[in-house]
Amino acid sequence: DMKSWQTFFDLSEKIGLTKTRIVAEDVCTNQFIETANDFDHDKVKADADAAELSADMKAVDVDDLRKTLFAQAI
Repeated sequence: DMKSWQTFFDLSEKIGLTKTRIVAEDVCTNQFIETANDFDHDKVKADADAAELSADMKAVDVDDLRKTLFAQAI
């Protein structure tokens, strides 16, 4: 939601990541969501399923990663 985005932008300014204030409503929009999701989802899944993974990538515990995926959320 916009409140969370504004918190993120405010903290970014406070710690010096940005030099000017960013207003969430000015830069966050759903304008492109429909277009961004307009692709062949089945083909992407098929391509991903067919991809060969290196041994290191196969060793990644994805379920373990999912447990902390949003642990740093503001």
